[in-house]
Amino acid sequence: MSAISVARDRAETMSLSTWGAFWRSRLLVWVSGCVALMVMGTSGDEWSVDPNSLSSSFGRVGNVLMAPAIRWDSIWYVQIAHSGYSNSHDPAFFPLYPLLIRAVGWVVGSLPLAGLMVSLVSLLVGLEIVRRLTELELGAEAAGATVLLLAFTPMAVFFSAVYTESLFLALSAGMFLAARRERWLLAGVLGGLAAATRVTGVLLVIPFVLLFLEHRKRTERATPPGLALPIRRHMPKVLWGLLIPAGVVTYSAFLAAKGYGWMASMQAQDVFWGHYLTGPFGGVRDGVVAAWTQLHATFAGRPSPPDHSPMLQLGVLLVCAAALAGAVKRLSPAYVIYAVAALLVTISSPTSGDPLRALDRYAAVLFPLFMAGGAWAVERGLTRKLVLVSSLGLVFFAVQFATWRFVA
Repeated sequence: MSAISVARDRAETMSLSTWGAFWRSRLLVWVSGCVALMVMGTSGDEWSVDPNSLSSSFGRVGNVLMAPAIRWDSIWYVQIAHSGYSNSHDPAFFPLYPLLIRAVGWVVGSLPLAGLMVSLVSLLVGLEIVRRLTELELGAEAAGATVLLLAFTPMAVFFSAVYTESLFLALSAGMFLAARRERWLLAGVLGGLAAATRVTGVLLVIPFVLLFLEHRKRTERATPPGLALPIRRHMPKVLWGLLIPAGVVTYSAFLAAKGYGWMASMQAQDVFWGHYLTGPFGGVRDGVVAAWTQLHATFAGRPSPPDHSPMLQLGVLLVCAAALAGAVKRLSPAYVIYAVAALLVTISSPTSGDPLRALDRYAAVLFPLFMAGGAWAVERGLTRKLVLVSSLGLVFFAVQFATWRFVA
């Protein structure tokens, strides 16, 4: 058997492993969510978020089947896809995902179904990109473990919901893979699209530059003395990185043209979602205080509101810190600095009453953490055990999500 055919068979096998992680994890989410809705019903909170009953407009069977997909923020994305940015709440939600929902909805005739399709396709593509990227950096075994941990992480319930998580995962990981393959224009385009998907996408300009500098060093080492290209020959390539912040600038210009103002997105997060700016140490401090308060109240018989999870989020922050330590040992600075920057942005803009709210969901798309975790799990033979534990968490949150109980 030729080396080419062996490589092809190996690539096909690894692609099948991605497909397996995809369909098994989604089957777990759908079975858990649908059964929970039929047995438990809903919490009743849907009326405050979905007064128009958008999530219950699919018929008796359809409402059950769509339960794991359209809840909470999904309503906002579908409404924006239908009516555009029609009120001052909307700018908090970046435009690329609603635009894709609208485009696909024009074909399939249903915006919620379109959102589900966009999320599922993005997840499958994102998992495969992460697999290829991890194999490039850490080897095939680590790649397989990384895909499993990512697909079955408890917050992976959002990867197939009408949320931006899976789209952002595919675009951000795609930017890294394109840059590693020295396709700088494609990397800039994908980074710009990621920046038009959620605010932390603009941070991709940092790893873009770092990966370019790594490429330049490799090129110089491989070039005989006296034949090195002058720096001006490199400049056109690195300038494609300007496409990344252009995604945010374009969105801000659109909001300004609509009369909301250039900073409307941040203002909406502040006014309507209770985010306030502080330094990262302030966010951590507030998170620790909130977790201690919740722990004390729990022992005193005064449970916190169901939408507050400071102890959980503080635990997630500690896990992220451990994963970052592993990433420092195993990955190049571009991966580590990107993950650190994304976490710093999150903890620097805490939420009133629950400072680290949704940190677990935001961390779910930070694939460098999972790459490090996958390599660590392979080294210690813990992949199956970690996937099993993660699966239990995924079932729990799928049940919470489908029954309209607050999740992160």
